[in-house]
Amino acid sequence: MRFICIVLSIVCLTSTPTLAEDNWPEFRGPTGDGLAVDSHPPLNWSEDQNVVWKTAIHDRGWSSPVIWGDQVWVTAATEEGKQYFAVGLDRKSGKILHDIHVFDVDNPEKVPVENTYASPTPVIEEGRVYVHYGTYGTACIDTNSGEIL
Repeated sequence: MRFICIVLSIVCLTSTPTLAEDNWPEFRGPTGDGLAVDSHPPLNWSEDQNVVWKTAIHDRGWSSPVIWGDQVWVTAATEEGKQYFAVGLDRKSGKILHDIHVFDVDNPEKVPVENTYASPTPVIEEGRVYVHYGTYGTACIDTNSGEIL
């Protein structure tokens, strides 16, 4: 079993946000250009320098994390693409809050070896995260309860 290791620098893990700009709701951020306004990212990091937490996530995934308030969400899928998951973490500690089995697929199509079945980045807004797995489906999840809506 391969593990995904989420490593977010201290820049992404500041205190509880109060402005919409503190959220990172989609791929490349709130303005779609990958820029974090008024940020001062570290110039160096390593396994233990400028890292607040690391959390192992089961299976495989290539999605970028999305952030809303105190939650970070990513996607994961089994290596053979038969099970798909949404994983919600606590922004401050990295603790897994939700590990939701979203879909099962009997006969997944092949993906390139440099990719995974969980490549699409989720989209998040207050109270909802949306995960998309191409032709296998899209789901809306309540970020508080973890219920698939």
